[in-house]
Amino acid sequence: MSVIDTEIDTLSRQTDHLEGRGGAAGIGLFRRTRVGQLRGKIKILRDRRDLMVQGRSEDEPGLLLADIRGSLVGL
Repeated sequence: MSVIDTEIDTLSRQTDHLEGRGGAAGIGLFRRTRVGQLRGKIKILRDRRDLMVQGRSEDEPGLLLADIRGSLVGL
C-alpha cells in the first residue's frame, strides 16, 4: 500500500466515524461540513494518485500529503 493509499484509508475511516451508523442525513451541520471537507480531500488524493500511476505527475507524494495535512490542521 502506498503512502497516498494509506492517507486515503485514514481519511475514509475518519469520514465513516463522523457519519456514524445513521449516515449523513442524521448528523449535524458541523459534522456534515467536516465530512464534505474530508471527501473533497479524498477525491484530490485519488485524482493525484491516478495521475501519478499514469506517469503524468512529477510531484512527490510526500509534498502532496504535507499540503493536505496542513490544510486539515485548521479544520
